[in-house]
Amino acid sequence: MISPRTCSTADPGSRDPVYLTCVPPTTYQSLYYHRPQSRMRGKSRWRVSRDDECHAFCESSHRGWDDALGNRWYVDVDGEELGTRRERVAFFPLSSNATGPWHGYPVSALPDAVVRKHVPKEILRAWQAENATKRELLAKLWKRRS
Repeated sequence: MISPRTCSTADPGSRDPVYLTCVPPTTYQSLYYHRPQSRMRGKSRWRVSRDDECHAFCESSHRGWDDALGNRWYVDVDGEELGTRRERVAFFPLSSNATGPWHGYPVSALPDAVVRKHVPKEILRAWQAENATKRELLAKLWKRRS
């Protein structure tokens, strides 16, 4: 089931807007330092809009794409690029929710990635079972685990 696009923010002009997500009462924060305009080093940056960023979080929540540690993962059905460095996977760490809203960022398994993470096997299996994205992308993600 694809989640409806119901993320809404009460502070759209904010540098770091907080969204009420499609799985209330969960909140999600789109952080400026993960946006293309940021000059902060060592941070991956979203290519998609803030609304699409929040929707990716909602989609991962609705589909139960949580790993064994409670982190959430997302991949686009068409394998579209989510980050400015061609990242195709998003990561939403549970630790970011410890004291406030969730947040997330694009990740890659490539050696030269700004943020390098390997998608857990249980998530890759779920994506395969659901045909969540293109087979070619899944094959690459499996290969990068080795």
